[in-house]
Amino acid sequence: MNFHRAQLALVLAAGLSAAAQTAPTATPAAPAIGDKPKYKVSLVNSCRPSPADASEMRHLLEPFRAKPAYSGDFEIARGVTTLSEAEALASGVASDTAGKPSHWVRLSRDLTEKSALSGAQYSLSHEDRSVTEVLVLHLRNTDKAMQIVFSSTVTGSPEQVLRTLTPPDHIRIERYGHSSLMLARCPVDQALYEPLFTLGREIFATYRETMGVERIVPEELERLNGRKESKSPAGNQ
Repeated sequence: MNFHRAQLALVLAAGLSAAAQTAPTATPAAPAIGDKPKYKVSLVNSCRPSPADASEMRHLLEPFRAKPAYSGDFEIARGVTTLSEAEALASGVASDTAGKPSHWVRLSRDLTEKSALSGAQYSLSHEDRSVTEVLVLHLRNTDKAMQIVFSSTVTGSPEQVLRTLTPPDHIRIERYGHSSLMLARCPVDQALYEPLFTLGREIFATYRETMGVERIVPEELERLNGRKESKSPAGNQ
């Protein structure tokens, strides 16, 4: 399954709730056979999150504006993934992408033990003229949040995207025990959320630069396309 597209899929939080009416002194009756459980579904407004959610997002994002302190551990991976029609449907990807190869490069860096993050992961994938960038920050302390995801999808070539800084058009904060906080670019008035988009762009730019994306990704794409071979045996695996 194409993990890049899976990272862009929206998640609906569903919780099971049972309602039973009984006499004050009676023992709660067991549900009758054949009764259907009731579900409560919460829809997240990613175009216009509530003021409280927007404030919480800013509070959680602000600490990661600073330059990260990486450890010596890192990983570089590349590959080609072709989705079947069923996999495209399950991933929420447009059906016309089925059968088309997606070329991707992924960079992962660990951070020092003193950092609030345990790791950062950047990936770029492209299919025809569609290029997707995803940055995932993994928090060390998951009491408030587990991970923060920035993503953008634009039309163009990887070379064009890497020469510019495309601001993320989706920001998602996954929390433990709570629904995710999300903000996405939409064709509506979002002036109130511009400070959040600006903060997201600054964080995205910082990690893009410090992870060496503009230098490493083009080299890996060349190797992936067979135009350049790695000098080390490990790089040709």
